[in-house]
Order: sequence, then C-alpha cells, then structure tokens
Amino acid sequence: MRIYKPKKSTGELYQKWYLEIPDHRGKARRFTGFKDKRQTEKLGQKIETLVRSKKLNEPLPVELARWLEACPRTMKEHLLKIGLLEAREAQAGRPLKELLSEFIESRKLRGCVAQYIDDIQTRLEKLFKEKNLHFWTDIDSQKIESFLAKVKSSGKAPRTVNAYLEHFLAFHCWLLDMELIARPLPGFRNIKNLDEKVDRRKVRRALTIDELRALLDAAKQRPLAEAKLINRGPDKGKPGAKITPETKAKLQLLGRERALIYETAFYTGLRKKELKSLFVRDVKMKAIPQKIVLQAKNEKARRGADLPLRKDLAAELADYITRKGLAPEDPLFIMPKLRTFKADLAFAGIQQKDEEGKTVDFHGLRTSFATHLSKSGVHPRVAQAALRHSDIRLTMQVYTDPHLLDVSGAIDRLPGLNDTGRQEKTA
Repeated sequence: MRIYKPKKSTGELYQKWYLEIPDHRGKARRFTGFKDKRQTEKLGQKIETLVRSKKLNEPLPVELARWLEACPRTMKEHLLKIGLLEAREAQAGRPLKELLSEFIESRKLRGCVAQYIDDIQTRLEKLFKEKNLHFWTDIDSQKIESFLAKVKSSGKAPRTVNAYLEHFLAFHCWLLDMELIARPLPGFRNIKNLDEKVDRRKVRRALTIDELRALLDAAKQRPLAEAKLINRGPDKGKPGAKITPETKAKLQLLGRERALIYETAFYTGLRKKELKSLFVRDVKMKAIPQKIVLQAKNEKARRGADLPLRKDLAAELADYITRKGLAPEDPLFIMPKLRTFKADLAFAGIQQKDEEGKTVDFHGLRTSFATHLSKSGVHPRVAQAALRHSDIRLTMQVYTDPHLLDVSGAIDRLPGLNDTGRQEKTA
C-alpha cells in the first residue's frame, strides 16, 4: 500500500491523500482518501483486507461487511467495477426494511395466502424493531434467540414462538437463494423449535353425531326463531313479533343455507376459506360420482382436489341452488361470521369449551370429519386422502379426536384368552 499526495499542474499538492493498492490480480488500483492521513491509512487497511478475502475466496469479515454498509455509493461502485466486490456484497448496505419488502413481494408472486403474508410481515417487523436491527450484519443468532425467549416469556404459546422462527427462516433462505447474503447466519441452525405438544393453547374437539344434528337443526331454526322475538317494550325477548310470509320464507332459506354450509363442511372436510371460494359451477352434478371441484389456487396446499359428494348431500345442494336461483358464476355460499357460528352452537346447547378446555369452532367440523371417518372404520390412508393431508400423522394425531373412538369396544372384540372350552395342556 502506498499513500501519497499527487501534485497539481501548478506544483501544489492536493489536499486529500491517495492510496495505491494492488488488487487480487496484482494490478495497482488508485483510491481517493481523506485530508487526514490516519483516516486514509485505515481506509487502505480495509481495502487490503478486502483484497485478501477476494484472493482466498473467503466470506467478508463481519467488521468489513459493516464498513461496506456505511460506504458511500461511489466507493461501492468503484469496488464493484474493479472486481473487488461481488454484486451480492454490494447489496450489503441495503436496509432490512427494503429487503423485507422485496421478500413480501416474492411471497405474493408465489401465490401465498394474504393472511400468511401479513403474519410474516408483522412478525419480522416486530423482530427488527424490538432488537433494533437495520442491516443484515446487525443480526446474530443470539439476538434471534433472545427475542424468541422474550416472546415465550410474554405468555405466547410454543406454536406462536415457532411461527416467528419459521418466518425468519423463510426470509433467511430467500436471502441466500437470491445471493443477497454470502453465507448462512452462524449458529442459526442450532435454534430449535419448541415442543408444541407440551403447551397447546387451543385443542379442538370433534362433535358427536347427536351434536352435529343439533347444530344443523339450530342453524335452520334460529333465524326465524329470533325474528319472532319482540325486540322492544315490556315483552322484549318474548315470542310474538309479526313476520310477513315473504320474510318467513327468506329466513327459512337463510337457515337452510347455513345448515347446508355446516353439513358440506362436515362431509367434505373443506376449510372455511375453501368453502368461501366455491362457485356454483364447481359443483359437478352430472359427474359420476357427483363432486365438488376445488381449484388449486383456492386450496391451502395449492394442489386442487375433486371431492366426492354423498348422494343425499348432492341432492340437497341441487335443490338449494334451484330454490335460490343461483347461476354457475355465482358464489355457492355466503359464509357466516364467527359470531354466527358461536350463536348457533349456543342455540343448539353445545358448549364452545368443555371441562377439559377443548374448544369447538368452525374448523372443528373438519376435525369431526376426520374423527368420524376413523370411528367408522375407514382405513387411515383413505382418511388421509379425504382430508388432503400430505402426512398421515397429521390425520391421525391432530385431526382425529381419540375421545370419540370406541377404544373399549375395540378391545372387547379381541379374541379371549381364557375361553371355557379351551383345553389346557398339562404336564
């Protein structure tokens, strides 16, 4: 490294110091320094470290990467031009906020659902803010671990803590794939997921057949029953309100539609958003067997599926479509809100949370579908296909409620070992 001040044509020296440093190919390169010689020497030392890393094909030291973040754009462009800096290393100074924005856009282009994208953005922004992270080199594994520990200590369930970790992992992998960072974050692989089985905050239970029948009956009756209640005066809450025949027919159709939604969810295992995405044209009445076609873009796994229909359910759907006068391009259902489902449960006399803390929600209809398939003796592999799961463990361990399985009856069906007619051998 040579530090010097060149002369002007007038013979005077320039105010700034200059550097001459051989690059990784041995070619002398000139760099503009500072008015202060000591500062220029420090700059030269950093460039020499950069040359050394380039020669040995080693990742940039953290201190050097941080220096590059704060480098003026002209310096980065010069280093890039002479080959001392790779394109991905030139990106080192980009704020995390900017990189996260590009990552979110990439998720949208891949067709990820809006809720998943919102969760990623919200959680990563919270991580960056709480740990005061502005650039990639501000991040280290200890900061990630301490943040996750704080989330856990705030009372969040292991599933939520794991979601933070998984979202950061997705961001980390994307940065590597796009070559925006040179190497994986040291120590990050040692951060492990928490065991969600130890502390599950929300455990769904399956509905019994009697409860399912009561729910469907409640959904049919409640719109009209509540409309008959007087809503003002001394008789408020008592039956007696006058209803026109047109209103009565409308409320009965509303109740029937809601019951049909619950019935379709139970007999197909469709999720709420998947049901909402259906159009009348997706119900194939002329197919053998009759079925609902779930488009790939509307399925959680993005594979699409043909869902066979029971004959009685298919007949109910056909009658409903006719009575409502729906066209092929119309949505099949107007999905009820969460409070409506809760009100239907209450009207049916079904507790939303039982003594063991297990809950019933709309997704519980899918749990009920899986459980009653198993209870009916359906082979696990068939149940897995019906639920469209990629892993049979999810079908058996998460979606099958063991409380409704006749374990005692299954044990009673085993052959006896002490039959009276059995002849014991004697020595």
